[in-house]
Amino acid sequence: MSNQQLFRTEALSANQNSSLGEITLIRPTSFSIMTTSGVIVAALLIGFFIFATYTKHSTVEGQIVPISGLVKVYPFLAGILLKKHVVEGQKVRKGDVLFVLSSDRQSGMQGNIQASISANVAERRQSFEEELAKTRMVQQDERDALTKKIASLESELSGLGGQIDSQKSRVKLAEESVTRYLFSFVRSSSSS
Repeated sequence: MSNQQLFRTEALSANQNSSLGEITLIRPTSFSIMTTSGVIVAALLIGFFIFATYTKHSTVEGQIVPISGLVKVYPFLAGILLKKHVVEGQKVRKGDVLFVLSSDRQSGMQGNIQASISANVAERRQSFEEELAKTRMVQQDERDALTKKIASLESELSGLGGQIDSQKSRVKLAEESVTRYLFSFVRSSSSS
């Protein structure tokens, strides 16, 4: 059997060269442009991560000076304005007195708050001083009790020393008795 009998004539003619030429598949130019731009961006990112630097934290010392020359001044403590020594727009220098403030506080119900605070502080101070005096008295009593206990222990120790001496003398007397008894026993046994 030949190839012509196995396949249809249309299939055999499709395998032959056509008059239009061969089919060649090419990529569209947009794919080439996108690929090239992707490679360039990747190269730039890699170059940035390798060669570029950035600061995580920076410390700068100095003084901030306002551009318009105006500075807001806040007092440490709230108070009442007694005197004003400057006017709006006047130039001032370091150390100039601008205002005189009173730190006395007034309350409609309590009167002078500063005086009540001072009285409260004085009461607390007196209370602390009384507590300190009581603590000192307790410590003195404890010291006296410990001193008496030391004295009684020392007298007991000297009494025990006397007892030890008397026991030593008794032991010595007992040893002498035993020696005499043995000597007399040995004599009596040798004579019999």
